[in-house]
Amino acid sequence: MTRRLEGRVAAVVGGGSGMGRAVSLRLAEEGAHVYVADLDAASAEAVAAEVRAAGGAGEGSGSTPRPPPSSARSTRGSRPSTACSTCSTTRSGCRAPAGST
Repeated sequence: MTRRLEGRVAAVVGGGSGMGRAVSLRLAEEGAHVYVADLDAASAEAVAAEVRAAGGAGEGSGSTPRPPPSSARSTRGSRPSTACSTCSTTRSGCRAPAGST
């Protein structure tokens, strides 16, 4: 191997298993410092340990998905309709007689 990534840092999202694991190990083989991120913290750390055991530099980190804050949740259906019930255009562009919408 030529170690052409010596001194570089690589982040592999989903690196705790499968193709992400293979990419993490290959990047380390090429000399990169590999940061392995996965939803499963134990898997991420296990791959980082494999990287270190093979003589590379690596760190692992996991994350637990969280629901978005309440301010970011969809408000669909909670707002009053802005469409005219007579002609289905927006109320600002409606040509229906006043009071008929």
